[in-house]
Amino acid sequence: MKQRLTYWAIARLLLPVAVMGFLLVIYIFYKPHPQWNQMEPAYEINAVDLLSAYRSDIVKANSKYLNQVLSITGEVTSIETNLIIIDHGVVCILDSTEIINEQSAVGKRLTLKGRCVGYDDLLEEVRMDHGFILLPTVK
Repeated sequence: MKQRLTYWAIARLLLPVAVMGFLLVIYIFYKPHPQWNQMEPAYEINAVDLLSAYRSDIVKANSKYLNQVLSITGEVTSIETNLIIIDHGVVCILDSTEIINEQSAVGKRLTLKGRCVGYDDLLEEVRMDHGFILLPTVK
């Protein structure tokens, strides 16, 4: 009889813990994704200034810009299928909903919004993802 009471006591303790763990897992897996196109940029910066900040002090620039939504203005130097390179050093992967005309955009200034994911010191490039084209700027 004593052994039976011990099993029920353990079951009464473990059942709520298991239910809370299950609910926590469900909450984490079904949490909505961030809407990158609706987020306001934390910083508005020129591409050249961003590159110089990373080249001078990576740790300080990472503490300020890493995983932040940035609005970057600069001249488009290269375009690939879903990738824009600005001022030979800011590489931005566009969101899948963005469409850009490759021939007309190279050499023009534009403003992009995206999340900064870091600096590649080997290629000396600032990497961004979830990019959206805000507006072309006049030269």
